[in-house]
Amino acid sequence: MARIHKRPDEAIDLQGVILLNGVPLTIPCRLVFLTGEATEDTFAPLFDHFGNFGVWGGGTIKNTGAENLVVRRTGTDAFGTVKSDDFTVIPGEVYSWSLSSSIDEAVIPFMRYRVAVKSETPGLPTTFDLRHSSMCVTEGVGGIPGEPPLPSCLLCDIFTDCFTGTSGGLPVDGWADTPLAGAGTTTFDDDKMLQEATSSFADAFKDQLITPTLPLTMQFRFTEGLGESPAIQVVSHRDTGATLVKVSLNTAGSVVVEVLGQLYSGAYTAAPGLTRTVHLQVPDGVSTPTLHIDGLAVALTPSGSVGGVPDAAFADKLSVISTFAGGQGDVRFDWIFVKSGVHPPSTVFCCPGGNPSE
Repeated sequence: MARIHKRPDEAIDLQGVILLNGVPLTIPCRLVFLTGEATEDTFAPLFDHFGNFGVWGGGTIKNTGAENLVVRRTGTDAFGTVKSDDFTVIPGEVYSWSLSSSIDEAVIPFMRYRVAVKSETPGLPTTFDLRHSSMCVTEGVGGIPGEPPLPSCLLCDIFTDCFTGTSGGLPVDGWADTPLAGAGTTTFDDDKMLQEATSSFADAFKDQLITPTLPLTMQFRFTEGLGESPAIQVVSHRDTGATLVKVSLNTAGSVVVEVLGQLYSGAYTAAPGLTRTVHLQVPDGVSTPTLHIDGLAVALTPSGSVGGVPDAAFADKLSVISTFAGGQGDVRFDWIFVKSGVHPPSTVFCCPGGNPSE
């Protein structure tokens, strides 16, 4: 069987079947040929190959343009370990990879292998050619292996972090203390961000990928703190350092959303110790935003406005602050996403490396 595809997300598939100890194995050869493609400001997936008995092969990308590009390889091994690495390719140079080499702690054989590419500098795209071949060994007969049993996800262009592989205290992986200098601490344990305090508040911020503009969607998942009336706020800052969008919640059950200085208030049922998913859709700076917590709509009503002088130190940053009224507590975050456009609460966003958040 052979199929020839033209789009970048498709390939040439050549399939054969053999028997191993009476077990039928489907062994398609997946060939990806891309010519004259252009990079984007965020990672765009080029292919995603899967085989539950392993994936083997290799490929090469050539930068045919005038600007640098970044290649990201992501491998999933037989133990479920997922690791990525990035490599910058300058104009005129090539970069090759082999599926017979491990990616950090993700060891061969790979069960899933993906390659994505982006412009090194936002706003400065380049062109590239790619050639790749994979043999994807899958038990059974019935066609080219489909996607692994994972939900599809949407890449974020403004901010994305699932804290995978991040550990220790600040500064780390782009996160740093804010100038507010809270007495609390922010630490990471490979897949979560923990903010805790014995007095005052904990604070941290990180560069966003691009300057945020409206419309946008913000989503984050956190575990409500167990301290004395802890409150959290997640803020996307403009290029002046002023707040573009802010979501504030506390365990008293109050919610405040700020959009370009306009405040909107609401209420929800707080539950300290419970993991919550917050999803905010902001269509513009005039309409009332739409907020969902754990898939349930939270009614918001206009409640005034706020002024203040922008702090340039927060320019183009995503900041997270946890405050504890009684001076003690902790809050854990699983992921934070900010994406241009308005996207429904059912949206599953991609973590860095292209893995779905859930």
